[in-house]
Parts: sequence; structure tokens; C-alpha cells
Amino acid sequence: MKVLLNDHKTVSFDCGRLVEWLNYFKKDLYEVTLNDLLEFRDKQRQSLAASTINLKLSTICNFYWFARTQGWCASHVIGINNMVRKERYSIPVEPVTRGVSYFKIPFLLPVPPRRIKSIPSAKQLIKIKDAIAEAYEKSGHALSVELNVRNQLMVRWMSEAGLRRQEVTSLHISDIQAIKHSETLNYDKDVTLIPIVVSRGTKFGKPRVVEVEASLIVETLNFIEVERTEFPNHHKVKTVFVSASVGEGLGEIKPGSITNLIRQYEHVYADATPHALRRFAISRRATLLYRIERLKTKNNEKYKIDELAILMKLRVFSGHESADTTLKYYMDLAKVISLDEKEISVLEARRNELFNELSEINSQIKASQNSDILI
Repeated sequence: MKVLLNDHKTVSFDCGRLVEWLNYFKKDLYEVTLNDLLEFRDKQRQSLAASTINLKLSTICNFYWFARTQGWCASHVIGINNMVRKERYSIPVEPVTRGVSYFKIPFLLPVPPRRIKSIPSAKQLIKIKDAIAEAYEKSGHALSVELNVRNQLMVRWMSEAGLRRQEVTSLHISDIQAIKHSETLNYDKDVTLIPIVVSRGTKFGKPRVVEVEASLIVETLNFIEVERTEFPNHHKVKTVFVSASVGEGLGEIKPGSITNLIRQYEHVYADATPHALRRFAISRRATLLYRIERLKTKNNEKYKIDELAILMKLRVFSGHESADTTLKYYMDLAKVISLDEKEISVLEARRNELFNELSEINSQIKASQNSDILI
């Protein structure tokens, strides 16, 4: 079984859902049927969101799948029906073609698409950085300079590399120093983007490669060698970013601390969260990839823009398991942002044509409705 547990909170939630099922199901644990799960699902529809109910069903089905693989129950409890081999299961699931799960649950409730939250603009991001610098300048903290450098870098890793907060707090010194000692980072050359492997704190535990500007790597290396050494517990932890707190066992920054840090600047940007910075990074990368494709088509290097290739690159950059609706939203956004003035003019001309056509159609409908001639 592929275990998808990143932290203690996830383990706790899964255990809670399983306990709820055990308390609900009064028959023998392994005498479960599809109807039992459907009844459990439908009883909660009045009080819980579809997404919450689906999480419960996923936990239950994953438990039974694991139990079957461990030999705790009969093999017919859960599986993929096969009419040819006459294999039928009490809990029928469907095969998957990609992703980290072994199966797909066909009886999950439909979940309405989530509204994509706002993406900060480049100007708003600058205002957040300026507010951070101003706050530490006025703080009078003994490590005000070092804290400002640390926090500005954490913002850059989220807003440029698209790192999640746990990926930022899990970034190791060795991850950055590995680039320093490789041929990738050459101080004598103008290298725009540097690949770095993000392998710690990732969602689903899957490593990915992201490309960042050389300046981000250089500034992070400088922080490690200079400002980081001023933090009291810097020698106790291997992570790049360390806490300024003093005490035994302290040193590492918790993901929640990053959330608290960014939310202090909601007066600058209302949705100031770590994920908002990540959304900025993904939209920025999507726009860059789309502009590259546009240039290739204009230079006759390609016949047309390869949107699927952009989507796949964006999936790797963001660490998404699939090219889902969210990434397609960023694609649509990038398609608009990457337009040049000439292309915008063409769209405006087409919009005017459509407006005139619509006006003509409305006039004809109105004239027809007002006519006294009967056919």
C-alpha cells in the first residue's frame, strides 16, 4: 500500500475517520458491502460537505485495501470487478491510469469546483517584501537584519520556486551547497535558471525538480555563510532557515510559523498567505512557459503552441499529481497575460465584430417580434 502521510496531523485525521467508521458499523468488520458504505455516505449528506464525506470514504476504502493485501480479510472484500474472470467484490472500485493510488472510488460524491483564490500582483508582492523590511527595521530586535534577510528569502522561495511552506522549512543546507559545488552554478556566466531537487516536506513524499533564478541560489548561499551563523541554534539543525528562539530543542522553523509571518501583512494584501505566494509562482511560471511557446511559433520553430507540454511542465513545477482544473486555470491566465499588443488588438477587433453581429441579431429579433405580418 502506498502510504500518503506527510505529518502527524494527517495520521491523526485518518485515524479519526477510521474510528468513526468502526463506531458506526455494527456488523463484523470484514462483512462490509457497497450498500453499507452508500448508507454511511448518504446519512451524512445533510450535515457535511461532499469533500469531507469523500475523505472519509477514501480512508475506509484504503483501510480495506490494505487489510486485503495483508491477509487480514478475504480477498473478495475490495477489488476491481472482472466479468471475464468472474471476479466480483463486496466493495467494487475502478482501476487508475496514473497517480499514487491503486484504485479509484466510483461512489464518491460530486464536488463543486473550488473557486480559485486571488493571485497577488508583482506590485503587491513588492509591498509585502517592503512591509517585512520595514517591520524589522522598527523592531529593535538584536537579529533584525538577519531576520529580515531570512524572511525575504523564504518569501522568494515561495513566490519564485512555488515551494509549499513545509518544503521551505524542510530545505536543507546540503540541497543548496550541492548546487554550489556542481557545474550548474557558474558565477562567471549569466545563467538565468538553475534546477534544484526538492525532496523533503513534499506532498505525497515525491521529489520534483524546480528551476529558480541564479540570484536566489547565490543569496541563499550567502545567508547560510553569513546571517544564519548569528542565530543561536544554527549549529543544531541542518535546515537552511532557522528560528531565532533560544532554548533546548529549538532551531527549526515550523510551517505554521511561516503562515503567521505572512498573515501579519494582510493590511498590504488581503489574502496574504504562503499559498498565495505559491499561486504567484505558478502563474508566473505558466506565463513564462507560454511566452516561450509563442516565440517558438513566431520564429517558425513550431507549427503551433504545445499547450499539453506547457501543462506537463507546470505539473512538475507545482508538484501536482495530475494536470487538474487548477493548473488549467493558470494556463488560461497565462494565455491572456502572454499576449503582445498586436494580439490584443486582434482580439479587440474580433470582440467589436462580435458585438456588432450581436446587435444586428437583436435588432432582427426585435423587428420580428414587433411585426404584425402573420405567415
